[in-house]
Amino acid sequence: MSVVRQSVRRYITSSKVAATMPNIVKERMSAPAQPPVFSNKTFYKRALPSQCLAFDSHAGKQVFLRALQEGHMENYFSLAQQMVTQNEPAFCGIGTLCMILNSLKVDPGRLWKGSWRWYDQNMLDCCRSLKDIERDGVTLEEFSCLAECNGLQTVTKCVKDVSFEEFIKDLTICSTQEDKIMAISFSRKVLGQTGDGHFSPVGGYSETDGKVLILDVARFKYPSYWVGLELMYQSMFPLDATNGQPRGYVLLESMRHPVGVFTVGLNKYSWKNVSNHIHHGVASAKSVQDLIARLDSLNQSSIPLIQQRSNSSLSAEFQHFCNVLESTDTYKLVSQNTNSDAKYLTLAFWSIFSLPIFQKDCHPTLLNQLIPYLKEIDINEIQTQVFVLREQLESLTQCCKADKPCSASDCCKSL
Repeated sequence: MSVVRQSVRRYITSSKVAATMPNIVKERMSAPAQPPVFSNKTFYKRALPSQCLAFDSHAGKQVFLRALQEGHMENYFSLAQQMVTQNEPAFCGIGTLCMILNSLKVDPGRLWKGSWRWYDQNMLDCCRSLKDIERDGVTLEEFSCLAECNGLQTVTKCVKDVSFEEFIKDLTICSTQEDKIMAISFSRKVLGQTGDGHFSPVGGYSETDGKVLILDVARFKYPSYWVGLELMYQSMFPLDATNGQPRGYVLLESMRHPVGVFTVGLNKYSWKNVSNHIHHGVASAKSVQDLIARLDSLNQSSIPLIQQRSNSSLSAEFQHFCNVLESTDTYKLVSQNTNSDAKYLTLAFWSIFSLPIFQKDCHPTLLNQLIPYLKEIDINEIQTQVFVLREQLESLTQCCKADKPCSASDCCKSL
């Protein structure tokens, strides 16, 4: 019988016969697919340890009800609508920030897909490359830098500088407001979980039960859960292996102004190199034209200093902004001294040379030449855009200075 079957199979799969067969028959008659090969160790979720109370358990629902009655769940609902799963095992910080940005209704000013502007985890790379973050995640300082680069005001607190009472006070502030959210960086080991460093948003807190709600972004591993306040506080003390510092938390809220059409095209590493070149250039510059030449050489030899967030060049508002910018004396001077796009270089000029860290290196004569051009930043249409860019540059500078290995090297001594 097996010989007959083999003969039939050879006949019906021959080229002459196969040409007349429907595709579905060809697929069924083809050689059977090989079964998938799995690693010896794969996982589907983890059981929560006894220290953590599952949010969706009966007891967890009772804690939620009491926290809701206390008024300590005000930002939970906006967060729940934007709940995400981190895209990569080391993307807990990126996933947490993406969730918070969309919860706080921050317009990214750039396209996500189609014609929609929306935050996605793959857009959050202004402080470090996503490839680096995929390897070892982000530190508390890098998380804050990313947040500020994307339109959030931050207050970053390392646990070694925060008492337990202050932690409870900050929890109360965030849980009773819709427009302020806490992101927490902690060690899973202290909570009895597998793994170690992790970020997640805080969804609320129950004063009656003494528990805080962690909306875990590693949903493939653990669900959302309640954990005791004292244990949560202690979980921030173990050192982050990346920078040798304890962990902590960040209080986040939207800036009072829009993110802006333009953004800095540098991360914290390229900004270190660029800022060092600018410091050297400022020290030797004799005129404003020398400063422009220094920026122009950097702009042409590295990542663009300033770039546009989205394809908004056709909007009337954008065209009006360009008309105002091109009418300034700064733009006219830049245009005469560059082969680059003068619009972007003018914004870089204003954003960089209005920072005190560069002005202090200017010779008094040069500073007097510089000031009239910097005063044009006060023009209404220009002020917001430059403010956003300056905030990003200052965030990158602080992120570098807070990076312990970096601060110990020569690259950051001038920052």
